[in-house]
Amino acid sequence: MLGKFYTTTVKPTTFVVGDMDGGAYDGNDVLFDWHAFKIPTGTARLTGATAVIRGNDGTAQSLGGELLFATSGDFTLGTSDAALSAQQLGNFVFGFVDFDDKDDSPALANIKISEMTRDTNNSQIFFAPRTESTGGVVPNIGTDGFSTYYMAFRTSGTPNFASTVTINMTDADDLAALGTAVLAVDTKDPRLTMSPGDVLIAQDGAAVGTIKSIDSDVQITLTSPHTDALANNDELYIQSPVHFILNFEY
Repeated sequence: MLGKFYTTTVKPTTFVVGDMDGGAYDGNDVLFDWHAFKIPTGTARLTGATAVIRGNDGTAQSLGGELLFATSGDFTLGTSDAALSAQQLGNFVFGFVDFDDKDDSPALANIKISEMTRDTNNSQIFFAPRTESTGGVVPNIGTDGFSTYYMAFRTSGTPNFASTVTINMTDADDLAALGTAVLAVDTKDPRLTMSPGDVLIAQDGAAVGTIKSIDSDVQITLTSPHTDALANNDELYIQSPVHFILNFEY
């Protein structure tokens, strides 16, 4: 934090891989359930929220819906890729910001950038720590000078995070867990859909690892050998196809 301002980047990981593999989300679906993030303890005003949205197998797309905030992630908003089914949130959810799919940036290859809609609904959202236990839910203030909050997203559109970047390896040793950090791929040029720093997962949810570099249209190098066993022709997905940059004033 510099002076009275603080910025954090949040990469939710509670997307359902099956929907990335199987098609678009539906309107009123939960895009992702509560995902924790930390900001310095104190009362802070949210001054901006930016979404960086990955495309559908190389084609940029928009994202509309609401980004919601809570002081606890104990009670679900619903399952990713299913209709919203919030329960027991009355004492924990405290605000939201809109994202309008008409307000996105022009397509930047595979991505679009969207800013929260600035209107009277969300121009004065304050983040204040919950200092007392509520029911069996403990306060969200940590001992490290930070407080933990949670975000989740309800989509009003039909985003689709499909990928046809496909493993092209047949050697059993390379495909075994911790086999190799260099992945041969085909079908789709990963430079059109992925970026260094992306965490990859396979179509069955297997952990792959973090991209160190994309060396060509047919090769990805990870920061370390892939975590789980892979199979030839596995499709590769970005674990966090949408991430958010939050700006606060204290």
